[in-house]
Amino acid sequence: MLKNVNRTCKSPLFGYYYLLSVYGLGIVFFTLFRIITLVVFYNDPGYPHEYGVNLLKAFIMGLRFDTVISCYLLSFPILYIIVGSIAGIRKPVYYKIIHILISTLYVICFFACAADIPYFKYFFTRLNASALAWMDSFSFVFQMIVEEPIFICYLLGFVVISIAYLLIMRLMRKYFLQDPTFDSRKMAFRITLGILFVGLCLLGARGRTTIKSPIRVGTAYFSNNAFLNQLGLNPIFTFINSVAESSKYKEINLIDSDKAERIVEEQLENNDWQNPNIIRLKPNTNIVLVLMESMAAHKVGHFGEGQSLTPNLDSIIDNSLCYEKAYSAGIHTYNGIYSTLFSHPAILNQHSMKKTVIPNMCGLPQQLRSHGYSTMYFTTHDDQFDNVAGFLYANEFSSYP
Repeated sequence: MLKNVNRTCKSPLFGYYYLLSVYGLGIVFFTLFRIITLVVFYNDPGYPHEYGVNLLKAFIMGLRFDTVISCYLLSFPILYIIVGSIAGIRKPVYYKIIHILISTLYVICFFACAADIPYFKYFFTRLNASALAWMDSFSFVFQMIVEEPIFICYLLGFVVISIAYLLIMRLMRKYFLQDPTFDSRKMAFRITLGILFVGLCLLGARGRTTIKSPIRVGTAYFSNNAFLNQLGLNPIFTFINSVAESSKYKEINLIDSDKAERIVEEQLENNDWQNPNIIRLKPNTNIVLVLMESMAAHKVGHFGEGQSLTPNLDSIIDNSLCYEKAYSAGIHTYNGIYSTLFSHPAILNQHSMKKTVIPNMCGLPQQLRSHGYSTMYFTTHDDQFDNVAGFLYANEFSSYP
């Protein structure tokens, strides 16, 4: 159908057909870059290749993230096409302008996808704001790219893919936008369809139907395979989010290292660390850690400050070691999870777990896993809230019911 460029779409809904075709074509090319990424990593013996059904899950997740980016790219073109449809604009030049804009935006995204492959290969993290750290040495970076044969291969691949994309887009423009037609009797239908497209675009850009949290980097994490967790991510998504994230956080002035060491040495000398309470677990003992928000000591009868509101906690305390000098790490859910499991303090004005580049922490989950334990996390709310699921999957939690 597209080979015969003399034929054009005579439907009054030509603009909407064009938008659907552009979306579908963009998804195909984003998926192509994901396949190339998979091939590059699959040929590397340093990474596990037993993917199974999880590989399909990663590509389905990739479809979701690619849809988010496509909806952002097409948000303005959708409004532009709707205005042209309602106003009955027939001049091809009007639609050629938006066609050029769409093509340019997608080619820029394809360049980011091509650059992401060697970046991911080297740093094992998708393209993010850290790539901008070398912008002050652009000539050095450019020289490094030119002198490295593998980088030239990726650059040539980008050029070939972009040319193929532009040629297909050219055919689509000639078929859908060359000779627009309208039927005034279908005006109400075109307006209704336009509203539907706007709604679908907003939903696609959000990435999730759950009210509590939109799609985020942690949504892509569904297993303990670090490669598959990141394979579903779109590099444009991670780059834009990390840039926005870095602009919010200011540089933190931590305490001088020498002073910190002196304080720790003084604390060790002033406390009896030679005979700490040691918990010796019997074989096959389960460890259950309960994190409760809005909990206070005066609500627990064990501390003798009033009527007991927690009889079950009291019974557990009577048969356990109880540490009374413990304090809350903060007022948010992520403070309790992050500090309790990984022993790091909460930092003001920073979300410890909602990061584009999820850090790999050494804490309680890692220690338990190293001693043969399986780790599970149960929650009463949306697992994407505070990026809990993504952060814990990346930090030694094997399952998330």
